[in-house]
Amino acid sequence: MKTIHPAKTVHYLYITDESGIGDVFPAIKQNLVGYPSTHVSLIYASGTSAHVFAPELHILSRHFPTQFIPALVYDPENRFDHQATIETMLNANTRDQLKISVAGMPEFVSVVRDQLLFLGIKKETIHLHFLR
Repeated sequence: MKTIHPAKTVHYLYITDESGIGDVFPAIKQNLVGYPSTHVSLIYASGTSAHVFAPELHILSRHFPTQFIPALVYDPENRFDHQATIETMLNANTRDQLKISVAGMPEFVSVVRDQLLFLGIKKETIHLHFLR
């Protein structure tokens, strides 16, 4: 008798600041619509309380309540200290594979990369997108 192996499932974790959300948003939609067995999480840090794409992200979270978890973080001092939020998203992962994309200003991306490496994430798992 053959053993049936279920398809690999993926958890996409996007971590972005205000400058990176425009690049990340289309990928979030594509993964939610195109791959129903995936989980998509977003940590979106903004220096203002008015997050760009906030209404659209809210709609997506209502359309995909079991697939999409957005965390909109208000960071007025640009401290980029989101390790606790990142750790929570990582600990909640229930998928076979984890793929992480970090997009934003160089300082933000560098700090988040260092936080991920500190938490034991392998470099190969992290895709970095530096914006200016």
